[in-house]
Amino acid sequence: MPGEIIFSEAQIDRIGDDIRRVAVPSELARRVEFFASQFELAEMAGVQFEYMTKDTARLSGIDWALIAAADSGRDRLKDVGCQTRNGLSVRNLMTLLIFAKALAYFPRQPHG
Repeated sequence: MPGEIIFSEAQIDRIGDDIRRVAVPSELARRVEFFASQFELAEMAGVQFEYMTKDTARLSGIDWALIAAADSGRDRLKDVGCQTRNGLSVRNLMTLLIFAKALAYFPRQPHG
């Protein structure tokens, strides 16, 4: 294992804190929010926009096949929301953000 990628516990803690402090520009945050929302939208789950989610549909107890069959008008090949049963969890979104922040963080650090 190359020595430059072996970190002490204190270094790992500091790097983790530094990565979490990396700012996400608001334009990028909006794009991530929009992308993630495409997985969660289920228009047939409710009348109000706030309830048009896969979670609402799942909690209703209706068979997912019936819900999917009632969903019409969307291109099932292009619409990622049609291709999944679940949305993105908060854990998944946080992992995505931390990974993106780490990608932004490490190239800025001195090498060697």
